[in-house]
Amino acid sequence: MPLVVSTPLAAKRLDNSALATYARARIADGLKDSASAVSSYNAALTLASDATTVAFRAYRAGVDGGDYRLALRAAQALDRLDIVPPDARLLLYISAVRDRDWTTARKRLDQMHSQDAFSFLVPMLGSWLAQVTQNDVQESVDGSAYGPENHALLAIERGQYAQGVTVVRSLWPTDPIRARTLRLAAASGLAVRKQRGLALSLLTGDDPSVIAARSAISRGKRTRVVVDTPARATAFLLARMAGDLAMQGSVRSAITLARLATFADPDNPQVALAAATSFDAADRHREALALADPVRRSPLFADAAVSMRIDQLDALGRFDEAYAEARPRAARSTADLARLGDLAARHSRYAEAASHYRSAISALGEDKAGGDLWLALGNALDLGGDWTSARPALERARKLSPDDPRLLNQLGYGMVVRGEDVTRALVLLRRANDLQPENAAIIDSLGWAEYRAGDVERATVILERARTLDPAEPDIAEHLGDVYWARGRHIDARYAWSAARIGAIAAAITRLETKIDRGLP
Repeated sequence: MPLVVSTPLAAKRLDNSALATYARARIADGLKDSASAVSSYNAALTLASDATTVAFRAYRAGVDGGDYRLALRAAQALDRLDIVPPDARLLLYISAVRDRDWTTARKRLDQMHSQDAFSFLVPMLGSWLAQVTQNDVQESVDGSAYGPENHALLAIERGQYAQGVTVVRSLWPTDPIRARTLRLAAASGLAVRKQRGLALSLLTGDDPSVIAARSAISRGKRTRVVVDTPARATAFLLARMAGDLAMQGSVRSAITLARLATFADPDNPQVALAAATSFDAADRHREALALADPVRRSPLFADAAVSMRIDQLDALGRFDEAYAEARPRAARSTADLARLGDLAARHSRYAEAASHYRSAISALGEDKAGGDLWLALGNALDLGGDWTSARPALERARKLSPDDPRLLNQLGYGMVVRGEDVTRALVLLRRANDLQPENAAIIDSLGWAEYRAGDVERATVILERARTLDPAEPDIAEHLGDVYWARGRHIDARYAWSAARIGAIAAAITRLETKIDRGLP
């Protein structure tokens, strides 16, 4: 929306207008300045609560920025204007159950039922309303994973403990990682109901959050992940959906549902981490860090929160802080040692990375260390310039993970560029290509191997396909330029090398400039 200000007096009038306030909010929005956007949208909504665009934008800013009051004010304004988006209707329901206004909550559910987007949630949410209002409503178990989980938690709330535990146990083997969240919530509900033995029976394993929950419940301490009200049940369900959407790449929707989950149960550390994960999936690391940081005070999720914090600090370019926080944790487990290696490797500190990977392998025992760890060691050694040590590590990894395309590519390409048994390297790279036929890096390696093996025509076809898949990758462009030159296509070669120069690392620029100027010997 353009703003034209010709005089200081006009500027003053405009600063005091809804238009100027709304414009400031939009600018802050565009700059991803959530705090400024929320503040300006709050002011704009006060000045123009009947403006559809202002209310809609304010609602989105409130949800995105985690400001419950702004989001709710805007949703209520949209409700008065009779243009409520489906997720805003869900927020209006959350507001009602937070206020324990069951009549309004039922009305909001009825409105949701008429809309396609979230109508499938209505039976599950309605069953919790029926529980608190003592209405005899038949529970409907949704056919997705959400229905059985909701049923298990509701059964525990109803005092049907054996039934709830049976459902949890039935879901456990199908997805142990997902089931961990359900186990924690179910065990917390059982503990509140004085069913400590049943609660502890669900808390087996060595995951830090499970161990912490086991300790807390054994000592009679309450956790903050119990699901025993309609609001908390809503939060659990929405956090679940947000995690699934983030895994599927639908990060915008994931963030919306995760924020709504935090509005429904603002004190639940498990919900806060789900929201942090959604922002992380969207590469919005500042918001993820802000959500994860308070969770470090949670006895159950402090470990996961610190882990999330390390990842976000690294993603924000604060490597020294991330490394400093990760280092003392390395003494706890081989996984933490390997993670420290990963941090070092991502920042080209390959000698340190290799040292950490070696320590992890030594702690596990060479025969028990998996292929991923040996691959990480081989990769760090290779990138650090020690191919003599890297190749045995990669060969060891291949014995453990013979069909890992990353490994086949790393080993095969390393052999090709050093002129070691190109025939065997081709076998490895062809297998990698069979496993991942759309992977541009593997196709590039295979094309380069064909070139080094003397089949220039075949190499050209393969490398041109790699360039189609990843036209901006400088290594592919340089390899293609070399192959073009070998076929006498000198103009095409120089064009490819010039393209490679645009994205090349500093160490490669001189080499590329020499090729552009003089060609190949």
